[in-house]
Amino acid sequence: MPSQIINLTNEYEAFCFDEACSYILNELGKEDAKEPKFDVDVPNNNDDLIDFFKFNNNQ
Repeated sequence: MPSQIINLTNEYEAFCFDEACSYILNELGKEDAKEPKFDVDVPNNNDDLIDFFKFNNNQ
């Protein structure tokens, strides 16, 4: 199960995550599946994540 791969321990969260993954895979497996859309403005580095950690580490 996908939830086991990312080690979700909360049963409800794991169930929801597994259902979402199942839905996405089902949609992508259709013969006339829509092409997934990805954000183009996503940074190519981890600066935003590092800033988030620095900000929230002090709290």
